[in-house]
Amino acid sequence: MPAKWSSPCREPLCEQQLADWRVLETYRGERHFIGTLLGDCRCRVTPGIVRFNAATRTGITAHGNAFTLTGKPGPRYLTVEVVAIYTAFDPYLRETVDVTEEYVRFLQRGTLRAYQHSGLGHVRSYTENYE
Repeated sequence: MPAKWSSPCREPLCEQQLADWRVLETYRGERHFIGTLLGDCRCRVTPGIVRFNAATRTGITAHGNAFTLTGKPGPRYLTVEVVAIYTAFDPYLRETVDVTEEYVRFLQRGTLRAYQHSGLGHVRSYTENYE
């Protein structure tokens, strides 16, 4: 069955599980999960990730929604397809980088990584806690 693309959660603070997930970083420095929502085979590109907890495998997005990563990362061709689609709307997105392997290392080490946004643009602060 072909995957369908879905829009953001309509309810605030919804929680969903992503399979075949990957993580992309845009030229703006924002990171987004992409993957397939469990249960309905819809592909999803999330709003920017603001916090990620490797112990629970859960990321919180800028809209306050929680996404839990299940299983292993999905195929790389998924990132190529997503970038190709979004580049039609913003040509600078060609500079998008796949940073999935960084998250795989976080999951292996059990570290927590937090991102914080400022009103002047995307500013990162990092925290690592070994559990």
